[in-house]
Amino acid sequence: EYQDALKRRIESFRRDLELFWHQVKEYDSWGDIKNLQKYKKKATALDNKLVAAMDKIDHINEEETAYGWELSQYPTRKQCHDKLAPYKQLYDAGQEFMDKHDLWMHSQVGSHDPEQIDDTVGTLYRTVYKLEKHFSDSYQTQRLAHDIKTRIDQFKTHMPIVQTLGNPGMKERHWEQVSEIIGFPIRISAELTLERVIDYGLDDYIQRFETISESATKENNLEKAMIKMVNEWSDMAFVVLPYRDTGTYILSAIDDIQVLLDDHIIKTQTMKSSLYIKPFEKDIIAWEKKLMLLQDILDDWLKVQATWMYLEPIFSSPDIQSQMPEEGRRFSAVDKIWKDLMKSVQADTKVLVVLEIDKMSEKLKKSYGLLEIIQKGLNEYLEKKRLYFPRFFFLSNDELLEILSETKDPTRVQPHLK
Repeated sequence: EYQDALKRRIESFRRDLELFWHQVKEYDSWGDIKNLQKYKKKATALDNKLVAAMDKIDHINEEETAYGWELSQYPTRKQCHDKLAPYKQLYDAGQEFMDKHDLWMHSQVGSHDPEQIDDTVGTLYRTVYKLEKHFSDSYQTQRLAHDIKTRIDQFKTHMPIVQTLGNPGMKERHWEQVSEIIGFPIRISAELTLERVIDYGLDDYIQRFETISESATKENNLEKAMIKMVNEWSDMAFVVLPYRDTGTYILSAIDDIQVLLDDHIIKTQTMKSSLYIKPFEKDIIAWEKKLMLLQDILDDWLKVQATWMYLEPIFSSPDIQSQMPEEGRRFSAVDKIWKDLMKSVQADTKVLVVLEIDKMSEKLKKSYGLLEIIQKGLNEYLEKKRLYFPRFFFLSNDELLEILSETKDPTRVQPHLK
């Protein structure tokens, strides 16, 4: 029963393949460009059937193997597929051009990248050109290929307009320049489609449009580069870590921030000197000012942090505080400023937010000024101690401070007696 059923399926499948072959042979008589969409639909449906036929052949051969039969061959399927392929390619390419052409012509001018349009048109033209030669023996199909090629050729004559006035970088100010050249106003809006611009018949002005379009491209690239720079900072944040048991924080791992900042300062200064920056001059100057302020803050911040970290354990000793009351008061003032600033930074670690902290730069400069005075006073204090007890000249500042910060513990001197 199963074997009989398989034989019937094979017969039915062979009839289907014969039917497919007759269908493909009909394609020679199809040549009306108005029916292109219908041709494409039928060719796609047949192609899907031929792909499914491959699975069917595999299943039939599997069963034949199980029964020990000789495997049946189906050359008609391959013949159908090979004959269908160029027709399908022609219908696909033709319909793709028709669909794209409709989209380009009825979209607002500048909605599509002229380079992509040019690439697509070039690729489709080459495909159809080859197929026109391939179908030299089939009058109707060759006529269809010729009609599609003619339509592509007609569109290619508009490419200078597409590449100039269809430039996505064209803004209102550029359209004002175009209006001055042609002598009547063109306002950019959803109603200003590529078709409408082509209908104005502006081919005589192409050379003058090229200059405007080139400026628009360069300006657009600068604007994009500026937006990209600003966006790169949106997720950039400081790493702040608790510092010992001081109850405050310190900056850590700022290499990536410094590299990005240096890179962006160079880029911004290069962009600022461009001939095409005029429309965004105010923005780029404000951005450069922001980056330079950030650079200034970072430099001062790191200097203050390094000095504060060195002096903090020294002035946390009551002995040093009592021996250097003036420097102690100054350090307390710096300590308060540092802790307040780091508390604000820890609350929101986004890099650009520090620029909004009230008088951040001034506070850091004031702190560093005080720290320099404190260090000078500290050095004078240590020098005085060395003059009282010359053996202290053999010790570094840190070693000497270790002894002086614990004056009630004379054994602190012992490790250095050797």
